Amino acid sequence: MVRAGGAYILLGALGKTLFGTPSDLPAALLRWMYWDHHALLVLVIAVEALIGMTAIIAPRLAWPIVMAALAAFMAMLGVQMSEGATSCGCFGSALTVPPWVMMVVDGVLLALLALSRPWSALAGQPWRWWAPGAGAAAAVVAGLWVQQAARVDGPSDGRSPGSTVGDRQPPLDSGSSGTGGSASQAPPSDGSTPPVAPPPDGTPSSSWRLPARFPRYVVLQPGAWIDQPVGETVLATWVDPSLIPGDCDIVFFMETCHHCAAHLRQLAQSPPSIPLVLIQVPTPAGSTYPVVVDVYPEASRLRLPRGTEWHIQLPWHVEIRGGRVRQARYLGQ
Repeated sequence: MVRAGGAYILLGALGKTLFGTPSDLPAALLRWMYWDHHALLVLVIAVEALIGMTAIIAPRLAWPIVMAALAAFMAMLGVQMSEGATSCGCFGSALTVPPWVMMVVDGVLLALLALSRPWSALAGQPWRWWAPGAGAAAAVVAGLWVQQAARVDGPSDGRSPGSTVGDRQPPLDSGSSGTGGSASQAPPSDGSTPPVAPPPDGTPSSSWRLPARFPRYVVLQPGAWIDQPVGETVLATWVDPSLIPGDCDIVFFMETCHHCAAHLRQLAQSPPSIPLVLIQVPTPAGSTYPVVVDVYPEASRLRLPRGTEWHIQLPWHVEIRGGRVRQARYLGQ
């Protein structure tokens, strides 16, 4: 039974590796762990792989961690049920399983494991720690290496690994591009797009292209871009850097983000003296959260493309000076 439990946990790690994104992790876990979401996903995969492989290699020693893991899974599933989650995300995005179903499965496995009394096999057996150690090392290396297939940083030349040149990205919508402190109202909610105004000192580049193939998800970490030229950050893969002035402030926002709405409202009331560029993060597909951003400051506007999942804490206010990222502030707390 210990090996069966380990194989079950290992199957979950495999599903997350092949099909998972950070959005498959429990929302409560993302709230409690103030980590980069990609790193947290890799950690979860590595831990599950460690437990699963150790249970298969050394079941006589691994039964406590298998039982503890199943109990922890049930606790997290209980939280998901209380929050009304429709899928547990246990096997990545490829398989939708309601949390209550997984609660039953995990509970049955835990009960069967307890009834098998795995601790009785320890009588007279030496504690050989090399097997769990080997399983742990193999699991961590495998989890970290395989999950890099979904790595999101991309090279500094603006293309994702293995990509070919694709279509240019149009700047999708814009506020007015003149000077002054008046705020523009939010665009129509029917999906229509107002005309685009280019940034004050930027013109679209004829050579820039979006990657032809998108990764499953992209993690944006503006705090890691300090002192880098804008054109060498991961942002340049997804937004034409020629549309970003050499001296400006950039605000990343989402229309359903309350902190974003408050920051944009503040900028509308007290506009900065330097050009402002708003970069809109697309609302996740199927989101039922209402649009709360109702006022925009005077700014040029761009939008990240759809076709992948965007993972970024919002809002971020990034200062660009001399074409380099000088400061990045997360304003969501």
